[in-house]
Amino acid sequence: MKELLTYMLGAFSILCVLASCDLEHSDNGDLDGYWHVMRIDTLATGKSCDKSHERMYWAIQGKLLNLTGGNLRVFFYFTYEDNRLTVYNPVLDDRLKGDPVLTDEKGVEDYGISGQGEAFTIEQLSKKQMVLKGNMFRIRLKKQ
Repeated sequence: MKELLTYMLGAFSILCVLASCDLEHSDNGDLDGYWHVMRIDTLATGKSCDKSHERMYWAIQGKLLNLTGGNLRVFFYFTYEDNRLTVYNPVLDDRLKGDPVLTDEKGVEDYGISGQGEAFTIEQLSKKQMVLKGNMFRIRLKKQ
């Protein structure tokens, strides 16, 4: 009888702990993931830049976009709704300096982003590929 009571009390404790957790989840679907920048097309000229051999990535999870692999590491917040991806509030990934706000936008052009508050139209999104069209660039990404 004592073992049954101990088992029931333990099970009840575990259920209480699990019920008290507020797990955050993402509704981003196929957007979440680690995306390799494959090609960037300049819309005004029609020229393309092959980035497939470079290590430039967009890491997307929750409400954060992390640009890695180039000359700088940047975090953006983003919103995703109605086939639109809007990036805003970029900060440099530099904990020692308090993650300062990005002021020079030229560095993120290597990733296909032309401004600090750019809105992209999602032209294609699947489990493996994504194509984004922004103000100046079309970005082709492949999920890793």
